[in-house]
Amino acid sequence: MAAEHVESPNEYVTHHLTHLKVGSGFWTWHVDTLVMSALLAVAVSVLLWAAARRVKQGAAPTGLAAFIEWVYEWVDGEVRDSY
Repeated sequence: MAAEHVESPNEYVTHHLTHLKVGSGFWTWHVDTLVMSALLAVAVSVLLWAAARRVKQGAAPTGLAAFIEWVYEWVDGEVRDSY
């Protein structure tokens, strides 16, 4: 029976902090980061689309639309305060 290799804690952490890379130097593409960014962009787009479909013209926003409006106003206020 072959002896199994047991990773040390340092090897385990180093393995999980290593990105899936293509290229080297300035032209390095971190593929895992690009994929997660694309998935999050799609998820946020679907969330905003769903909220926009539920909004009635002339009515006060409720639920998801109200939350998104609150987040938008909060970010807008933070950016305004920083400038």
